[in-house]
Formats: sequence, structure tokens, C-alpha cells
Amino acid sequence: LVVNVELPEGASVERTERLMERVAQLCLETDGVGHTVQIAGYSIFSSANIPNNGGIYVALKPFDGRKGRHADDILRDINAKLAGLREGTA
Repeated sequence: LVVNVELPEGASVERTERLMERVAQLCLETDGVGHTVQIAGYSIFSSANIPNNGGIYVALKPFDGRKGRHADDILRDINAKLAGLREGTA
């Protein structure tokens, strides 16, 4: 799965990194997620360096290690957690 993080225009890379750490932690707390890789200051969607953007790649556990949970179920859980963000959007 891929998560694009965007803060308000003018936000620093450091501020973006802080929000990305929080988003990555929310993802990791979701049943079925194996690990994440974050890239701050880069927009996955725009393929450009933008300080107030970042991308998180979310790797799922192998299917037999996810208790039969499909990617759509995991994505739904992650989206519900990210809907409450105040500092930016993901």
C-alpha cells in the first residue's frame, strides 16, 4: 500500500517527518501490516521534491500471517485511523 502525506503549504521537512512518523506508527499498529518505509520531502503522486509532502510504503505481512485479512480490509482500517489527522492529510 502507498500513503501520500501532505501538510499545509510552507511546512518544513522536519514538520513533515514528525507527521510521517505518526502516520507510520498508526499503520504499524494495524493488524496485517509488516513494516513501513518513509520518504519525507517527496511527493509520490507528483514525483517531485516538495518539503510539505512525503510518501510511506506500507508492506503487508504474508497472507497466511495476516489471519486471512485481505488488503482491502487493512486499507479500510488504515484510512479510518488517518481520517482523524489534524496536521495534514494522508
